[in-house]
Amino acid sequence: MDSVSKLDNRALVSRASAGDYEAWAALTDRYTGLLWSVARGDATEPR
Repeated sequence: MDSVSKLDNRALVSRASAGDYEAWAALTDRYTGLLWSVARGDATEPR
């Protein structure tokens, strides 16, 4: 997974959308904090 985690977001999304589990795992690892903050509603103030 180390080599996959070094890919840029565009490559990871492309690979994940084609079914690459390692690319999906790398994306979720990279953005876990953001995903949790959005789920909790902490990301931004309501508009």
